[in-house]
Amino acid sequence: MAGRILDFDPKRGIPAGSRIVYSCDECGDRIASMPAHEAACACGNISVDFDAARVTIGRHDRMQAIEID
Repeated sequence: MAGRILDFDPKRGIPAGSRIVYSCDECGDRIASMPAHEAACACGNISVDFDAARVTIGRHDRMQAIEID
């Protein structure tokens, strides 16, 4: 899965879109930024609640937002 790592300031918001995934450096999981239901990585560092339009990141320095080609 090729893509480019997005540079962003978490204080200003976390990028989301149909071509963006979040990659957790803690457990290695990748989850969609806009899943059909709630989703989380295995270690719980990243969780996405699509219905509430909320992304929760435990450690921003241990995740990446990636735009898929």
